[in-house]
Amino acid sequence: MAKVTVETKVAAPAEEVWRLVGGWDALPLWHPGVADSALEEGGHKRRVKLTDGTEITEQLEKFDGEAQTYTYSIVASPLPLTQYRSTLTVRREGDAASVRWSTTFTPTGAPEQELVESLRAFYQEGLSNLTRLVRG
Repeated sequence: MAKVTVETKVAAPAEEVWRLVGGWDALPLWHPGVADSALEEGGHKRRVKLTDGTEITEQLEKFDGEAQTYTYSIVASPLPLTQYRSTLTVRREGDAASVRWSTTFTPTGAPEQELVESLRAFYQEGLSNLTRLVRG
């Protein structure tokens, strides 16, 4: 099983950062690679459309607003991977916040390192943009 973890520090209170990233349907608000997100099945699933046209259906596995974290899995995708499970967490670090996006998955039909690098770049793009948005 492959793993990817990207973490960044954001110069803003954790609560402010969580308000932006903590919504299960908020990805298009802060990630430039996500064009749209629509909730389905009472909000337990989201259909994400990337800017390149790729559509991914994700299932919310766990949401804890107090701990500022949620975990989800991919249930339908053209990506060459299975058993994808990801967690996004915001932690307080003094007056700042640390945002961590981590994933485990099994590659299928593509080299593991290629998928790891692609996901790492996608997560980093989102977290870098989040930092810019919070700075204003």
